[in-house]
Amino acid sequence: MQTRRDFLAVSSAALTAALLPAAVLAQSSLPEVFSNANLGAYSQGALTQAAFERLIGSTFTVFVATDLYAFLTLRSVRNLIPAPSTTPPTPKAATASPLAGKSTAITSFFLYFSLDGPVFPQAAYTLDNGILGRFAALLVPGQSGGEPGYGATFSYLS
Repeated sequence: MQTRRDFLAVSSAALTAALLPAAVLAQSSLPEVFSNANLGAYSQGALTQAAFERLIGSTFTVFVATDLYAFLTLRSVRNLIPAPSTTPPTPKAATASPLAGKSTAITSFFLYFSLDGPVFPQAAYTLDNGILGRFAALLVPGQSGGEPGYGATFSYLS
């Protein structure tokens, strides 16, 4: 037999859930952008400049919100690290740096996507591609030739 206390507890919880804004409930159903599933392509080394260059013209699905997605087409891949200089570097004063004597290579490239779908704000989104799988990226809106699109920059230290 239910008591009055049980009835009040259940009805309060039901009323609270009914009055919550839909946006709160929608956010809880979206997967985390930076979840382990979305970061696997980074740890596997799959997101390289060469991999993206092979995919120019391919479609990427962007998960914007619950039941809302857009399609981006990869239009260009541009290297952001200039070619090494042939002139020798000027000598610098010796410093006690923890990185002294260690070689660090920087890889950085820029992707430009054209948009086929609704315009969405700058944010980190989950992208999906049939070859690369799912991964997270910060998409920044912009235009190229008057058509809307998005850019993403990838930088790695090795």
